[in-house]
Amino acid sequence: DCIRVLAQAIKDANSTDGTKIRDAIKAMSFKGDYSAQVGTGLSGPITLSSLEGTSGSYEVSVDLSDPANQRMALDMLRGAAVGDSGAVAAAFHGLRDSSQVIVQANHVISDSGGVDIKAAGITVSSTTTTNESTWVKPPHGQFTELAAGGSSGGW
Repeated sequence: DCIRVLAQAIKDANSTDGTKIRDAIKAMSFKGDYSAQVGTGLSGPITLSSLEGTSGSYEVSVDLSDPANQRMALDMLRGAAVGDSGAVAAAFHGLRDSSQVIVQANHVISDSGGVDIKAAGITVSSTTTTNESTWVKPPHGQFTELAAGGSSGGW
């Protein structure tokens, strides 16, 4: 993501000059998803499986129009470019405090069953995802849990 932000800044600045690149970087965000499930199953002419676990997403955004955040972002990019993990870690911790963070955690249940008879087969499956919690942290703030959002899914 750091390389993507830097490449976009160079393109927007139409230059490789450090000052012009810094001024072109207005925001940086990192997004991702996670998932872990465990379960059991039976395979053969009749298949059955049941999985249960968690999934979710996260989004971190930093306002880089703030000069202090610009300095930390450039320090992180420079550290990454030269392999200085200490500089990357220090800048990351500062940016983490300055960032807005949203984390969503879900409970997931997946069930499926089927019959495979020579030339034909039938499979039925169901996945239900229930939002367990959503956490939000404003810039320089603390995490706050929002109310759970409900479920989605079905046969």
